[in-house]
Amino acid sequence: MEIALAIDTPEGVVLVVGCSHPTIERIVEATKAKIDKPIHLVVGGTHLLPAKDEEISRIATALHETWKVRWIAPVHCTGEPAFAILKQTFGDRYLYAGVGSVLELSVNPGARTQRGEAAALSGDELATYRQLARLSPDARDYQFARAAQSRIARLFLPGGRSHGLQ
Repeated sequence: MEIALAIDTPEGVVLVVGCSHPTIERIVEATKAKIDKPIHLVVGGTHLLPAKDEEISRIATALHETWKVRWIAPVHCTGEPAFAILKQTFGDRYLYAGVGSVLELSVNPGARTQRGEAAALSGDELATYRQLARLSPDARDYQFARAAQSRIARLFLPGGRSHGLQ
């Protein structure tokens, strides 16, 4: 159902995930069952875009406190609300990982990571983003057509139709 790459390093497991459809928690759990070492870094899509804030907070806390994930570099289908919650939960151990980012696999992957911090959405933009993310594809397309020039439309439609929104 999902493919993930677990790299066994001296610092612990570096877990590279695609879109985490079975949930990022299950992928981390399966990895820990197979390789009984600390999870040093999780990088990839966490598939939290459709999740509500309470669920995102629960998952972020579980990754940080229960599963003891040391570093996180979410991308792709994570979504703006989850980026913010994961950044708050992981603090200095949250790594921005966008197109062109370079993550060094080391004891402190944030020390020499090349970053290009993405612009954060404002309160109103974030509320609109959440609302649009939960619409059906047809309703979302209609709303995008009405607001084609908005910053949020550009976030969802970097090269055409939205990707990863169910």
